[in-house]
Amino acid sequence: MKKLKEGFTLVEVLVVLAIIAIIGTITVPAANSLISQAKATKGVTEMKSIQSAVLNYLIYNETIPDDISVQKLADEGYIDAVPEKINVRKNSVDVLSIDIVYGSESPEYKYFLKIDSNMLKDENNYPYLKVTLR
Repeated sequence: MKKLKEGFTLVEVLVVLAIIAIIGTITVPAANSLISQAKATKGVTEMKSIQSAVLNYLIYNETIPDDISVQKLADEGYIDAVPEKINVRKNSVDVLSIDIVYGSESPEYKYFLKIDSNMLKDENNYPYLKVTLR
């Protein structure tokens, strides 16, 4: 009687591993790009929320203080929650503008620019949104 072989040969296993490796090299960069795009979308949404809060603050107070901050906007009820990576700073060159900056470890600037063409980048390559108060 002939004994039947059970299992896979070494060649079959290597072919399957090669196919999995090829699929992995194709999908991982695409997934990383999607993750960065999602983070940038969240960042732009939060920056737009802060922009609305700053403009509402200006409507009710008629001036923006030098110590404006995201925490101050939250404390006074202009926003519900304080975003982690967003800072507000008064522009040192143009007194009538506020910069809303997406801080450390942000996705690349190009992802922000895809979502909002008004995005700028500062000297540290952090994306920011300028709010002009005129």
